[in-house]
Parts: sequence; structure tokens; C-alpha cells
Amino acid sequence: MLFNMIRGIEETPLYQEAFQKGEAQGEARGRAEEARKLLILQGRKKFGPLDEQTEAKIAALSDLDRLHELGARILDVVSWDELLADSSNEPE
Repeated sequence: MLFNMIRGIEETPLYQEAFQKGEAQGEARGRAEEARKLLILQGRKKFGPLDEQTEAKIAALSDLDRLHELGARILDVVSWDELLADSSNEPE
């Protein structure tokens, strides 16, 4: 990477800002991935295996608040379809 070849760039404000943004984005993606994994684990235990369409719907979810909402709601529904009924409307 070009940045690695330039000495001292790590101390510049622009570099620090870019690094922090990248770190925050990576953390957010990681938290969403863990929430999806937990949703799938809980759902498999309650509803059984996922079909391809259900798996694709869950994979498309990126909003952490929505994932948390589904995790809480899983206790109140009887199927994957009911849980994900309005998930297809999530903005990306």
C-alpha cells in the first residue's frame, strides 16, 4: 500500500480520520455479522433450518437496530416467514 511507503503519514490528521472511519465501519459490519449469526442460531433452534430465500433475506440485513429488533421478536413469532415478513423493505 502506498501509505505504508510514506514515513510519518500515520500521524497526519487526514490519515487518522480515514483510519478511524475505516475502523468504525469495520466494527459496525462485525457487530451486524454477529447479530445475524445469533438470529440464525436462535431461529434454527425455534423454527428449524433456513431455506435459501430466508438465508438471503437475513444476509441482506445490515441495520443493527433491525437485527436486534428481530432477535427480540423471535420469541413472539412461530416461523421464519412471520419473523421476516417486513424485512424485505429494509433500506440499505
